[in-house]
Amino acid sequence: MTAQKDGTRFGGIDADDDLNEGDPADVESGDREEGKNGSDPVNELADDEPVAEPSQSSSGALVNLDAPEDENQEVGLDDFLKKEEEIKAAPKKCYTGTVELLMPNADRITVVGMLLDNSGSMLYKRKAVLDGLNRAIDALRGVKGSDFYLRIVGFHGEFYSGLISQVDIAHITQMYYADGCTPLVGTALQLFDDVKKIAEGYRAKGIPAKEALLLVTDGIPENDTAMPMDFAEKLGQANCYAVGMGIIKEEESSSRDDVRESEMVFRELFEKMGIKTVMTPNASPASIRHAFDEFSRSVSSIASM
Repeated sequence: MTAQKDGTRFGGIDADDDLNEGDPADVESGDREEGKNGSDPVNELADDEPVAEPSQSSSGALVNLDAPEDENQEVGLDDFLKKEEEIKAAPKKCYTGTVELLMPNADRITVVGMLLDNSGSMLYKRKAVLDGLNRAIDALRGVKGSDFYLRIVGFHGEFYSGLISQVDIAHITQMYYADGCTPLVGTALQLFDDVKKIAEGYRAKGIPAKEALLLVTDGIPENDTAMPMDFAEKLGQANCYAVGMGIIKEEESSSRDDVRESEMVFRELFEKMGIKTVMTPNASPASIRHAFDEFSRSVSSIASM
């Protein structure tokens, strides 16, 4: 089929079929504010400058997660895995809403879900993550023959959901603040379900759709609502290109042994989640940007097939 005008709305799908708790809210699609005077919103964000907490505005809707309490303590992977029964019994809290399907600018589309760790430990890495995200989006915009639907979320809610042509990095920058713990697996599971439903919605309209997922974190799951094996079970039943990016913290980069140990922990975590492609950049901006570049190249290749 031949795609029509970009942004034409032709349907919607529910993104909250199996939710137990949380107030439903619509994920709205609308115009995004342009960056003023052609400035780069990412580079305007200083490494040590706090970001204001997000608020509802006409530039886009934010559906908040309940922020987990910060217990100010590190959790090891073994400690987390021992809490399986406790985690499975915990109430599930996540964002909800109806996702609008917009007519793509091409005959096919790739639905890309990105989970950006915005726990407290990401405070001094958020600028590099946003810069890497911006570069990845620019790279995907240049892909011929496929449009992209982006669903970008953090642990506290959604940053953006819609076609790549309408994404506003300035809006995401304003919303991306670092606070709280790391409910990685539960949030990743919800994002995976959303990506799958969006892709299925396009396929139901006769538009070929592929799926890709990027999970970015610098720590082990805390205050989570699901186990890695739960994610692995669902991922194993789908045809989704999934990548885990484990950013090695600065304090763990002082020796080769520390770096090697951190890499092993991230690889074990993502392996238990069923993710085969794992990247372990250090906390330097250049290393984080390079990892995002690698992800965008892989997704570009998949979308062009």
